Amino acid sequence: MSEINQDNGEANGGRLRTAWVRTIVPWLLPRLLIYVAIALIAPVLLVAWGAFYRYVGVSPSVREFFVEWIPDNAVALLIDAMLTALITFPLIEYVTYGWARKFDEIKNSLGKQAKEKYLALFQHVMKPPPNVDDTFAEIYTKSYGRRRLIIPIAFVFLIAIFENYFLAVDLLNLTQANGKLQIATSAIAGAYTFVAFDFFGRVQRRNLSIADIMRGALRLAIAIPLGYVFGAITAENLGAFMAFAVGVFPLREIYGILRQQASKRIGTSDVNTPSSTQVVQLSGIDTATSDRLEDADITTVAQLAWCDPIQLTMRTNLHFNFVVDICSQALAAVYFDGKLDMLRPLGLRGAVEMSYLVADLRDEGRATTAEAVLETAFKATGIAVPALKFALGQITDDPYTEFLRTAFLPADGKV
Repeated sequence: MSEINQDNGEANGGRLRTAWVRTIVPWLLPRLLIYVAIALIAPVLLVAWGAFYRYVGVSPSVREFFVEWIPDNAVALLIDAMLTALITFPLIEYVTYGWARKFDEIKNSLGKQAKEKYLALFQHVMKPPPNVDDTFAEIYTKSYGRRRLIIPIAFVFLIAIFENYFLAVDLLNLTQANGKLQIATSAIAGAYTFVAFDFFGRVQRRNLSIADIMRGALRLAIAIPLGYVFGAITAENLGAFMAFAVGVFPLREIYGILRQQASKRIGTSDVNTPSSTQVVQLSGIDTATSDRLEDADITTVAQLAWCDPIQLTMRTNLHFNFVVDICSQALAAVYFDGKLDMLRPLGLRGAVEMSYLVADLRDEGRATTAEAVLETAFKATGIAVPALKFALGQITDDPYTEFLRTAFLPADGKV
């Protein structure tokens, strides 16, 4: 018996090792190839530069740059490279891994029938193409492909590598006698801390969009001016601290602080009206989710009811099934408004569930139970049964409900 257990243990261990190898190798191999390519390219560039320097010649300023300035600032340049790599690594990781997982989530959530309905309803492809999957992937990649992330990431890289050099130089100066951190570099350090931390969290949650990357680039770009602005309104010995502290604030909060300070000095009242959104009345939507929808320009129930759920998924980075659910709720809320809360305990959560009830009403075998549910809905809402039937029929026959109902089905189209 012990020999059998030992054999099973060895077999399980072998399978675990095989699974580990299959998992880690695809992740590690492309990164190793990149590092090897860099390691091979660097010597080639140095040899090419040496040949150019020897046989063609360079100007004294160029010679001074390579022979004197780079060696003298090697440590600062190394720190600069490390800080820049740290802040751009999560972005590269999202492009190479997170984006693909998001695409797989949507692609695998929709079956062939759902993709055909989506192409007809939102892309106006009325005739089903020969290969629906390829057409769907082509449209998706064209609108939300990796290439759309390249320029925003390049902005972050260029701004970071420029500012991080000055930060590195100032940090090295702190090791000397009477070293002091300047306001400008304190502001850079604060903004760097906030943006890097924000990128790490967003990549972990797969909640990274083009707008998020551009906001990070903007936050880094305006770090120095903001540092001097807030440093000027504080005591002299607190300037560097204030510049760093403000750097770790989000732009929205900095905007509010600047408005308050400007209003005090101008002598006007700062009336900051909070944004109102209707979508918080739907089940499952909290303030954070409402803010993400608002960033996608969705603030009303009607907008959510008839929006493109795939576009909304990509613009908000919410889970696709969740987006389908809240769109279903919104479509029902357009007709029932505040009474939707009374229908939810009856199993009528949204448009999709209501379409199931209508299907039961039209089926003689299940009509009795469906009529009983309608009677209960009448007692809960006070809406007459004929009116309920008409509203439910309108919801069911809406093309958007048909798509949402199809999207709820498994990818194989079978219930």
